[in-house]
Amino acid sequence: LGMSQGSVGERIAALNVDPRFLQPNTDAGRVEVHRQAEAYLAASRARASRAFTHLVDTPVEVRRMSTATEDSSPVAFYNGPSGGAPGGVLLNLKTPSDLPSWRLPTLIHHEGVPGHHSQAAVLDEVGGLSAFRRAARFSAWTEGWALYAEAMSDEIGAYEADPYGRIGYLQAQLWRAGRVVVDTGLHHERWDREQAVAYMVDTVGELRGPTEREVNRYCVYPGQACCFMVGKQQIVASREAARQAMGGRFRLGDYNDLVLRSGPLPMEVLDALVQQWSAA
Repeated sequence: LGMSQGSVGERIAALNVDPRFLQPNTDAGRVEVHRQAEAYLAASRARASRAFTHLVDTPVEVRRMSTATEDSSPVAFYNGPSGGAPGGVLLNLKTPSDLPSWRLPTLIHHEGVPGHHSQAAVLDEVGGLSAFRRAARFSAWTEGWALYAEAMSDEIGAYEADPYGRIGYLQAQLWRAGRVVVDTGLHHERWDREQAVAYMVDTVGELRGPTEREVNRYCVYPGQACCFMVGKQQIVASREAARQAMGGRFRLGDYNDLVLRSGPLPMEVLDALVQQWSAA
């Protein structure tokens, strides 16, 4: 792609301000970012049958989050279906330039399909889970799945014709690894807030504004930032162990169905279930 100068963080920082991928901080810019996100969501829904044997395709849409919450919110989050309204990927559109287009596909894969929306859709369909099991969202399972969904989207062809989108996916993986460093720095090494922000900006290439909001969360929620990568790594490790055990019987869609239909679980329990399944 012609980017050969500077560290990884510096090259990502250059993409963050590349006008080819940015919309203006105006109402027109907000409309365009919303349109782009809708297009990526439609494409991810069209690919979902490659990821699941039993596809639960419930309605989901892109919406702007409440302007009252934008100052303290991340660039996006997911809200499940409620009161007849479909699930929603809620975008923080206060500053459209915080959402360069090369980052959008991975954001949609995480919050929408095959990430949190697919997770919620399957849970809504599965019977037999107690109220506690439905309410107790073990963070490593919840966020580990969504981060795994980002990587799985690459495996099923999301970036075959989108090299910049694939950079967005790889940068998102780097960001979650950086969170492990920053969480440890804050809560064990006693970093101050600015050290944490600087690490994410300089090493990971994150934008300063969203990073400052993120670090505020890490400060008051020890360990949660680590759950994304820890959970994802276990889901991948369990999958590869099952693939080795099952050989030609292994199917990606069957494995993904098992992970979601088992419901929220500690990672050790999920791994034990996968071992039982692969040995059957």
